[in-house]
Amino acid sequence: MEYAQYGDVSPKVDVYAFGVVLYELISAKNAVLKTGECVAESKGLVALIAQLGRACTRDNPQLRPSMRSIVVALMTLSSPTEDFDDETASYENQTLINLLSVR
Repeated sequence: MEYAQYGDVSPKVDVYAFGVVLYELISAKNAVLKTGECVAESKGLVALIAQLGRACTRDNPQLRPSMRSIVVALMTLSSPTEDFDDETASYENQTLINLLSVR
């Protein structure tokens, strides 16, 4: 966004572009669910990814997360909760909550 408008290049430009990709992924018309996956769980995951996309595409580049934070959030979303120990789960879930919260 700011590259097209102002010619500024920064890692936050890439974050914005990644947010656009996330929006494109969740808006696809032919969604494929894994066998046995609950539709309600999928909707919840889509909502979280939409929040991540929103965080990535904030107008103010300073409010966008770092790519490192995005990777942590995606790893948290993709990992089954039973694989977490309590300390790791608490840390990673708090990281996800902090990333997705509107500032």
